[in-house]
Amino acid sequence: MTEPYVFSTSKYTVALYGPQPSIIKARELAVVHGANPDRICAIKAASNATCRGFKEIQAPNFGSMAKNDFDNYADGVTLTKPGDSAILWTAGCPSDAMLEHSTNTLLFTHSGRPALTPKNDLGEPINNIITLAYQQLVFGVKNPQVEAFIAGCVCPEHFRHDKLEAQPLITPFDQIGEVAFTNRIKGTLDLKRIIIWQLLEAGVLPQNIHHDGLCTAETPWLTDYRTSKNKEARNVVIAVLH
Repeated sequence: MTEPYVFSTSKYTVALYGPQPSIIKARELAVVHGANPDRICAIKAASNATCRGFKEIQAPNFGSMAKNDFDNYADGVTLTKPGDSAILWTAGCPSDAMLEHSTNTLLFTHSGRPALTPKNDLGEPINNIITLAYQQLVFGVKNPQVEAFIAGCVCPEHFRHDKLEAQPLITPFDQIGEVAFTNRIKGTLDLKRIIIWQLLEAGVLPQNIHHDGLCTAETPWLTDYRTSKNKEARNVVIAVLH
């Protein structure tokens, strides 16, 4: 597999690239995939709960092609007009594009471990960034028809939490069950499978859930925070609504 990985339908496109030299370059790549140059949103996602915009899904702000800075500080935005585009920078955290067909609305989110961590009481429905995103996407829609694509995720083997100090980070996922881990003792958290499980539980059909099949730690042209020497490097994930 060579750069980029592109998933495209008549309704939307998701393109995964390795690190780019600038935000301006990422905006130019979005245009290549059909974005309106005047409607591109560069998102600075929140790494954890202390960061600005954590678990917030906002209306997009659109910067100019010459703007080398972020437009939104959030974990997601909602795209509603053909040509709308959003760009996320990640280093192993999955990016999720969810399309509701009847409204032609695309919700694009960053779904790292902190945002995926369930915040509900035990026994209550799972409440995390996927819950919030799906509920916002289908609010007021009768018989929603949702399709999803997951991009840029680290695989469980490279996302271990086997040290004692890491246990508080993964214990909340035990309520999801064995689907959350490929090996609970090693703490190999499977972010992609958690997202897929949640989407299925919400009623999304299996054939409407897609992913790139890549691991950011094993794909040479991608970077991963856990394995890369350059901890500042980020992959670029672009979503375009058609």
